[in-house]
Amino acid sequence: MKKQIILLFLVTVFMVPLRANLDSLLSGLVEINGLKLAEQPRIYNNQDLYVMINGGAETYLEYGFNRALNVSYLFNNTKRIEIQLYEMTDDGAAFGIFSSSRNEGDSSVTIGDFASGNDYYIMNQKSRFYYVVSADENLPEVKNAVKKIAVRIADNIAGKGSLPELVKKALTAGYNIEQIKYIKGKIALSGNYFFTHKDVFKTRDAVCIDDGENKLFIFQYPDNLTAASQLTAVKDELTSIGRYTNFTNDENKFNCLDKNSKQIKIRVSEKYVLVGIGNTIDDKKLFDIASN
Repeated sequence: MKKQIILLFLVTVFMVPLRANLDSLLSGLVEINGLKLAEQPRIYNNQDLYVMINGGAETYLEYGFNRALNVSYLFNNTKRIEIQLYEMTDDGAAFGIFSSSRNEGDSSVTIGDFASGNDYYIMNQKSRFYYVVSADENLPEVKNAVKKIAVRIADNIAGKGSLPELVKKALTAGYNIEQIKYIKGKIALSGNYFFTHKDVFKTRDAVCIDDGENKLFIFQYPDNLTAASQLTAVKDELTSIGRYTNFTNDENKFNCLDKNSKQIKIRVSEKYVLVGIGNTIDDKKLFDIASN
């Protein structure tokens, strides 16, 4: 009984600061004119994230998820504004979720590390946090309130996040941040291009770059030997599943066509597996990114 009491005490001591830390990111929101709390914040962890985002939790868990907060406010007593805030395991995981969640047509916004949105929401990434502030109406005063909330939360998050090395390489190669998605697993990879049901690339650290005509993927591995071995595994899988045709391959390169007759070029360079998908791919595009 004594052990149970001690355990309960320890759980209580360590859980309260966790909740308080997330709640503290909402500090100052009720000072925004017309805004008041509609419901108390709810905190979600690995086990109940599915309750908060049914159908999408797997992607967050794949990137690396700690906990989340969901809360609703009322603006001018009638307009509901919702905040979904996710604490990821690191800055890269937060940027990965942000980059994968951006929608075509969103506009970039200067808030936090990175932000984008439309008339109904603003999504932000700062440090290891990713959050979305959304409303069900696009009246000018509601949009202004959404922006003020997004700015206040960003101000409440200390420091500035760092980008994954592969994202920095893509930026150095001349691509802009809107063209780049950071990938840490098979689910996110399949959201950009479906290669196979298997995790054939063993995707743990990758980027997808969409230049409007082609998609370029860079997969990073511990060393050249691992990258070369992974290329062999990819060759074996793609030649055996019936989705691809017109194979040509060499020791460190492999070409084929997908079912839409798009050309796929796969190369190895140092510790990277480079993949280009499209009909205007040249090797230089791929190698330039890896060499930066």
